[in-house]
Amino acid sequence: MKTELKIKFYYFLIGLLASVNIKNCFGNVEEYVQTNSIQKQNVDEKIGQLVNEIILTENKIKELKELSLLERRDFLCKEEISQPLEIQKQLKCRYVNRGVPFLKIAPFKEEELYLEPRIVMFHDVIYDKEIDIFMNLTKPKLYKAEVKRFLEKSEVDESHRVTQIGWLYDFEHEYVKTLNYRIKDMTNLNIDTAEQLQVSYYEIGGHYAPHYDFALEGDTTFFDDRIGNRIATVLFYLNDVEKGGHTVFTELNISLKPKKGAAAFWYNLKPNGKVDNSTMHSACPVISGFKWAANKWLHTVGQEFSRPCSRNNETIILN
Repeated sequence: MKTELKIKFYYFLIGLLASVNIKNCFGNVEEYVQTNSIQKQNVDEKIGQLVNEIILTENKIKELKELSLLERRDFLCKEEISQPLEIQKQLKCRYVNRGVPFLKIAPFKEEELYLEPRIVMFHDVIYDKEIDIFMNLTKPKLYKAEVKRFLEKSEVDESHRVTQIGWLYDFEHEYVKTLNYRIKDMTNLNIDTAEQLQVSYYEIGGHYAPHYDFALEGDTTFFDDRIGNRIATVLFYLNDVEKGGHTVFTELNISLKPKKGAAAFWYNLKPNGKVDNSTMHSACPVISGFKWAANKWLHTVGQEFSRPCSRNNETIILN
């Protein structure tokens, strides 16, 4: 069984190097190979090491199901988790233009991280000048974030979320407004009912416990019928974190490392409008340095023609 896995992985690796490198989607394959000193004579040895790592990773993923929610979150925050090959081989990197003339010249760099629910990372979609402006605008208005249980009309333990936040409005700077239009092109969703941009600042130890971005069914006090529930999340990373600060999805066993200029995107609701419980996620504690991030939440009202329903309730990918 192990020999068979090794052979399959060998052909997978060769095909991967010949086409696109998932670990460095938009880099130069030849440069990547040289940088990592992969020589013909020791390829077999390295494949053996990688096979062992995958076997070990698969065992860890299976064990995660037996852990409690917080134990699973802590494990994902500490460990480097790779998806099984069955999932990895289906993931793609692509240049996306959405049919927008400008984007045909400068398309988005999109990397798939998970398929169902679909989670992607857009690379190089927010720029240093914009980041500096957003930070400077937010610093004077930062306040301690709170989490409320709207159904119970009570506040959650303050240790659930340890961070400071501030909101940026479109009228405050042209860059804020420009980012909105970019988000529209990135997601192919309507932004008319989107919330304002929330900027978060995490110091050492700052984190956000596992949570959903959508409002629970039956909760009418969180979002009203004028905007609907949170259909999707765009999470911008405004700096490289020295250590920690990953975004982990506890039901999917995946971890997103903060990368300055990148943005994660996922749907919180299924195409039929029902909540997707597999999108539970958490911001890992910052171990060293600090973390700046920005969230944009998009809502269901106005998306009637932007996100088509599908017969099998799976997300339709629109390029």
